[in-house]
Parts: sequence; structure tokens; C-alpha cells
Amino acid sequence: MAPRLPPQILAIYLGSPYNLTVSNCMREKPPSTSEVIMSHKAKLKPLVLNPADGRAYPMGRMSAVFKADLEETNSTLSVSEWWLEPNTEGPHLHKHPEAHLFYVIEGKPAVYLEGKNWIEAEKGSYIYIPGGEEHGFENRSDNIVSFMSINTPGGFEETIPHIVNYFEANPLGDTKTST
Repeated sequence: MAPRLPPQILAIYLGSPYNLTVSNCMREKPPSTSEVIMSHKAKLKPLVLNPADGRAYPMGRMSAVFKADLEETNSTLSVSEWWLEPNTEGPHLHKHPEAHLFYVIEGKPAVYLEGKNWIEAEKGSYIYIPGGEEHGFENRSDNIVSFMSINTPGGFEETIPHIVNYFEANPLGDTKTST
């Protein structure tokens, strides 16, 4: 059985509408329409970032760069790039209430999808993971892997400092299987 990310990492949603517990890490009730639809009070501005722009979160052999979240999107979505060095484990199998959309930028990440097991996604692949579905990713190749992750609703970036601390104490290792 593949390792799973400890639930306490996923249960840290500071100031979010989620009511998560260590035992289930799932939302007690579905989001209300007002949580998902942007507030009419918030006036968002267009956002253009250069490739090197964003908020970087190094986690050893894995790193993330957040391009937009929270105030930039009124917490309706979170946009980040993820990079894994060759033959690197990912964050183990986990689930959370947000849905993911992955778009592979570079390399061939191995992605675990509940009910489908591990798949190898090629550059340009689109992967949708509904909220609450168990998933994971890792790099089983000898090349760098990168993908864009769009989470909805937003707010995921609030958990990243805790995830960074976790991986400082528990560094990612080599993958068990190389392709």
C-alpha cells in the first residue's frame, strides 16, 4: 500500500470555511453557493505574472510557486506550479475538499487517481480530480516534472507553510518505481 500524507497536514486550514478533523479531513457539509460564487463586493483586477513571478515554497526535492490565490481570486481558485526533481516521491496519497485540475507542463508525472490506480501523464495532459477523491503524484522518471495545479475553491495557499514545515522534518525520498 502506498504511504499517505498525515491527515494533520491537510487539516490545517487557517480561517477557512472548512471544518476539518484529523480523522476525516473532509468538509462536514458541501459548500454553500455564497462560498463558491465571488462576492459582489470584491472588485478583482486583471493579473499578469511573468514566468519567474509568484510566491515560491521550496520543499526539498519538490517546490511550488503560487501564482494566484486568496485576494487575487477572491478565494474562488488557487493557481500554482509544482516541480519535482527526478525520481522523487510526492506528497503521498491524500484527499481534501478542494477539486484539482492538473495540467502537465514538463515531464511525465505519475498520478494516482482513486479507482484508477497510478497513471503516467504526458506533457500537455489534463487531469481533473474531484474534491474528496484520494490522489497523489510523484516523479518516477530521470527528468524534471512540472505541472500547473488549479484548486477550487481557493485558499489552499494558507496550508502551504505547514506543509513546508512537514517536509523539512520529513524529506521526500526516492520513488520505489522508475519508468
